[in-house]
Amino acid sequence: MRATNASAFLRARDGRSAGGSVQWGPRPWGILVLVGIGACAAAWQDILQIALRDEEASHILLVPLACAWLLSTGRAVPVRAGSPPERHLAARWAGPLLVAAGALLSVAGFYRAIAVFWHAGALFVALGSFVAAAGLGPLWRHSAATATLAFLIPVPGMLRQGLSVPLQTATAWLTQLVLELIGLEVGRSGSVLHYHGVQIAVAEACNGLRMMFALFLVTWASVFSRRLSARTRVAVLLVTPLLAVACNVLRLLPTVWFYGRSPDRLGPVAHEFGGWLMLALAAAWLQAMLAWLSRRQRRSAAAGEEPGRMPREPARLSRRLPRLATTLLLIALFLETALRPAAADAAPFHERIAIAARLAPLRFGDWSGREVALERAAVELLHANVALSRIFEQRVTGRAAGFTLVQTGDARDLVGRYPPVCYPANGWSQESAEDAELLLEDLSIAYRRYAFSRGGATGPPDRVDVLHFMLIPGGRSEREMQAVQSAAADYTRRFYGAAQVLLVLPAEVPRDEQERIADEILRSHALLIREILRG
Repeated sequence: MRATNASAFLRARDGRSAGGSVQWGPRPWGILVLVGIGACAAAWQDILQIALRDEEASHILLVPLACAWLLSTGRAVPVRAGSPPERHLAARWAGPLLVAAGALLSVAGFYRAIAVFWHAGALFVALGSFVAAAGLGPLWRHSAATATLAFLIPVPGMLRQGLSVPLQTATAWLTQLVLELIGLEVGRSGSVLHYHGVQIAVAEACNGLRMMFALFLVTWASVFSRRLSARTRVAVLLVTPLLAVACNVLRLLPTVWFYGRSPDRLGPVAHEFGGWLMLALAAAWLQAMLAWLSRRQRRSAAAGEEPGRMPREPARLSRRLPRLATTLLLIALFLETALRPAAADAAPFHERIAIAARLAPLRFGDWSGREVALERAAVELLHANVALSRIFEQRVTGRAAGFTLVQTGDARDLVGRYPPVCYPANGWSQESAEDAELLLEDLSIAYRRYAFSRGGATGPPDRVDVLHFMLIPGGRSEREMQAVQSAAADYTRRFYGAAQVLLVLPAEVPRDEQERIADEILRSHALLIREILRG
């Protein structure tokens, strides 16, 4: 019996049934999976773009490697007698059911503006296409590798933002604590560290979130590629986020010191090199820990169990009907996605915005301006189509005002990035926020005035007022981030992006004077503002 079962298991692994006939091969399942991926090509392209442009989602690029690693280890779950999924009628129709569920998620996610549904639907359609051709057995036997595919779904921006802000503050606090323990005098304002007269902001680029995602994926693949108990696997996975934070703090210790001594040369090098070094050290420590646990782990009784008998091959007609149903569903999904709007439809609009931005003057009335480079981290995160950052000075009074206008080709790049989030993350404290309105010729601009203060290591605190509003193409100016979230989630309008405008003025300037300055600066950029709103 043992030899019979073992040979049946080997034949099934090679893709043959107990009767010797080919149950599934590279051609049928490969073609059907490619068709399933093509039916949701826009969603897959969107996932790839997110992985390439957003470093906090770059772990998505590691998912194929993690799956290949798990498959190469051969930790397959044997299909036991009496319980194989192919024995049941519902299992044979699992492929079409997964494709149908994925198609519903895809359509609902696209038109109901739920990005997670849209991306998850594409994954379900691809898995359902595979199951329809190859059966449920391969996914069942390699369930860990199948579950790894869930990491392909990007984490929603607002959820990431909700994690990153407290993580920045906690990382800055831990770094300050360790540096003070070793004898360095380090101050802190929110997530900004003060050392040797230099301010080092623990921003999105170094809060440890991207390391946490990548390390968790590597840990997932590692624990399921070894013979470990379920309790050990859960414990290791729970420890992984703490390990990522600890490694990030270790990375920041020399980074802060180098920034304090050489902020222009050694600081950036230490920041970049330290990130890669800590990721390698964390992965090495993880592998060493798992190797130690594997040696201590007793062999499971299931390790000696013989493979179960393979199910008898279903009737030819019962195998063809699910594949036919899957093919028809994919054709319908192809036709539906062909009618959806594409990013190319908004290309002329973004070209007009870029031209209008180049025409915005630096000199008008008694004001003269100069361009100011945006922070590198901000430019990388926003992927802006237009990014104006200017300082205007009034020749008569000597007053200065900062003006920033950022317009993105994808509204999602602006979600969660506005003064109540960005200023506190850089050590500022919000004191107040009040709504106001400005009439720009026949255009009403609704904005919000934020008051921020930041106490320096020495001297009185700095105080500024920030006049902020957002521009939604095809709409009007908005004060609330919810408007950008709606534009980002609406895939029929998302390609037109969104814009935000900030005017930064000294807090000691009277309110009526602030409004006059805002009116003059915004009038000089009226053409650009109107083009964005026109959509």
